[in-house]
Amino acid sequence: GESEGEGEGEGEGGGDAIADSNSDNNADHEIPVLPPFQKTSSENYKWGETDGISASEQINAAYEIVVLKFRKNCFNLPSGHAGKSFVVEQGKLLKCWATANHLEAIAFKAVLVMDHLLLQKPNHSSGSKEHSKILERRMAQWQKGQIAELLDEAVQLQDRLKSRKPMSQDQLSSTFAKLMFVGKVNAALRLLDQQRSFVRDMTLKTQAELDILHPEPAPLDPESLIAGPFPKLPHSIIFDSITADAIKSSALKTKNSGGPSGADAEAWRRRVCSFGTASQSLLEAMALVAKRLCTEAVDPTGIAALLAARLVPLSKGEGTRPVAIGEVLRRIIGKTIMTCLRDEVAVAAGMLNLSAGQKAGAEAIVHAMTEIFEQDETDALLLVDGTSAFQLLNRRAAIHNIRHLCPEISLVVINFYRVGTRLFAIGIEYTSAEGTAQGCSIAMTMYALAVVPLAYGIGTWNPEKNESDNEDESEHDDENDENEEEKENESIELISTPVPTPLSQLTSFLPAPSSPTSSLRAFSPSSIDSQEIDEEYDWTDWNEAERRLWQAWFADDAQAAGKLRRLRIWWDRLVEHGPPYGYHPNAQKTVLIVKEHLMDEAQRIFDGTGVKIISGSRDLGAAIGSEKFKSEFMEAKVSKWANQVEALAEIASTQPHAAYAAFTHGLQHRWTYCQRTMKVDPEVFQPIEDAIRDSLIPKMIDDIPLNKNERFLFALPVKQGGLAIKNPVMIAPYQHIDSKKLTTQLRKRLMLGRV
Repeated sequence: GESEGEGEGEGEGGGDAIADSNSDNNADHEIPVLPPFQKTSSENYKWGETDGISASEQINAAYEIVVLKFRKNCFNLPSGHAGKSFVVEQGKLLKCWATANHLEAIAFKAVLVMDHLLLQKPNHSSGSKEHSKILERRMAQWQKGQIAELLDEAVQLQDRLKSRKPMSQDQLSSTFAKLMFVGKVNAALRLLDQQRSFVRDMTLKTQAELDILHPEPAPLDPESLIAGPFPKLPHSIIFDSITADAIKSSALKTKNSGGPSGADAEAWRRRVCSFGTASQSLLEAMALVAKRLCTEAVDPTGIAALLAARLVPLSKGEGTRPVAIGEVLRRIIGKTIMTCLRDEVAVAAGMLNLSAGQKAGAEAIVHAMTEIFEQDETDALLLVDGTSAFQLLNRRAAIHNIRHLCPEISLVVINFYRVGTRLFAIGIEYTSAEGTAQGCSIAMTMYALAVVPLAYGIGTWNPEKNESDNEDESEHDDENDENEEEKENESIELISTPVPTPLSQLTSFLPAPSSPTSSLRAFSPSSIDSQEIDEEYDWTDWNEAERRLWQAWFADDAQAAGKLRRLRIWWDRLVEHGPPYGYHPNAQKTVLIVKEHLMDEAQRIFDGTGVKIISGSRDLGAAIGSEKFKSEFMEAKVSKWANQVEALAEIASTQPHAAYAAFTHGLQHRWTYCQRTMKVDPEVFQPIEDAIRDSLIPKMIDDIPLNKNERFLFALPVKQGGLAIKNPVMIAPYQHIDSKKLTTQLRKRLMLGRV
């Protein structure tokens, strides 16, 4: 399209969009307002032979049809002039939005219908030469503005598609190899699970469950909002690292399926890497889009197509787990933004939520909580499960609090989440007006920051300690670490200075909880030690050990360790104050891991809560609790992994290269996490080693059996003449030691920061 002029004047965003971004009107807990935006206009332009109004109507109509009804049937973008012109056109359209000209309103929709309209495969046997000719013809129609004609052709091709049939073993092997050769490791590995389908049919029951999981916005509780004026927005110079090279790096790291437009990660990688100057122009346009999203509040109607996602209902026990698969373009841009703001986000979350960019955060939590649980002064570990946590997060409260906690990312969050997100199932549309979208690269960060005030509030009260106490405790823990280091023959440099508590970073920019103008005044120490607490839990007769609490959060997975009475107070606080933030503790799925001799006391103290009291449970992919539970947990896991190795061996007989790549790049990492987080007998992994030695490797080399020395050679790194097919029994103890070294600082902060 050709713009006939630049946009003039400012439109009003309507409703809550009309507000000053740094207004302090919320100081008295009024309903928060969002920054204003300039409304888009799409009338004053021509698209080839078509006027702007008609072109906009055709693009909008085509988009509504393809996202609701089309199945994936696109050929790969061909090389040569046809493919290059496709990439150039997408770059131009993205630049139109980034520079806010008169194509801004339909730019993203136009970009995201191009795959379905221009790359529809004519038949299952068509080749690349035919695809190039078809694309040249369709690009000519596209340039003339003949969108309706292209849509009619695409609809007819979609009507001819046939339903898929179950694959034979040969088809399975062939499909597996194709997926591996284009880098889709996870998709290939899913074929090992007996081709089981975890996607639920769109029955009336499924639709009803999806309606419940996508509610209207919840009421806003003023007490869940951080008070005071918003911090000043950062200078745009901090986003200068968002360049074409940064976008390309993110695109190369992005994987998996595409959103409603149908273009998956592999398709976008090809576009940004394989077409020379056209690819460079596309990368530069994507960088401009990312910068604008970071520095300016934009009209949500103009980016609705970018934010839309495919909705896939997966089976979750007897219920449904909705998974939103966002556009790859959105994921690439979001990943680049998060790379730019990684340090700012990590500082904002601190130790209160370790899913906000801290490396090995989950491993650090498992190690710390395992050690804390094994201490004599610890009675139990409480693992909390939130009900549909990501879907029910209070979006307005989250946006408001993130503007306080991390202003650097606030405009991105506002642009992505100020209005509901469109979700498309087959023939049905839903709106995500609450929570975060799983197909979004900033969703995890947004959730982590959103629950920081909640985590801070329910765990801030502790017995007072002077500086000498902290120093003594730090020295004591250093001595314990040194003893452990000698025992495991570790060689690491320990932290020599006292480690600050997790709250030190947060309180550096939030008012103290005891302040009359507390940002978190609903959770001040006085409110915890108040008359609301039942007399049974009166603090006055509690000693220091009874008052201590260790708390850790990883996204929506909250956990706390300490004495039973203290954990009951923490649980009651979470149940009371979690819902205003959109965090609804699910007592039926929450477990209290208790030491055997304290079972009766735990039943008494947690009576009436609905919390399940057991001796062991799964925690962030690992197992914590009794030795019996950990043994049963590992036996079940190892049996499943051994079966997957056997399934891979069947494929290896006809596709040895693909099977080898799948094992080294994907499958063997599935048991690595348990090896890193759990100190178990290495022999428990022997069934996996048996399957590797007796089935997988022989199938790769024409059923030739291996002796002990040959198996050792296969386990060596490639640079030493091996194949890097590691022996899980041999590497298990070293993986655990390496993980503890890597997480030393985070682990010590969790153990010293008794929040």
